[in-house]
Amino acid sequence: MVGFRWGTITARPGIDMRTRMLCRVAAFLAQGNLETVDTIVENHIRGALRSGATPQEVVEVILEVGLAAGIHKWKAREVAIRVFKDMGYKRGVNWGPPLPEGW
Repeated sequence: MVGFRWGTITARPGIDMRTRMLCRVAAFLAQGNLETVDTIVENHIRGALRSGATPQEVVEVILEVGLAAGIHKWKAREVAIRVFKDMGYKRGVNWGPPLPEGW
């Protein structure tokens, strides 16, 4: 299964790794298993950032998933903020446009 996932699907030329990782963040948030938010989503946020996504793009994915899959998914904002801080991103400097109230 690992070889299929990483060797076949992830290696396909249709989209870049940055986009793939942002899709994974969205997919795991949309699943609704909030117990995994702090582990799986955190790893995928880190992967997205390492693949070239910006913190602002991660924030936008979380907001969009929150609107489409349920406001409770915004719990991931706490995970994202922790990851941003751990990786040295600064609020208001690296995060693009102003964030919604409460971020």
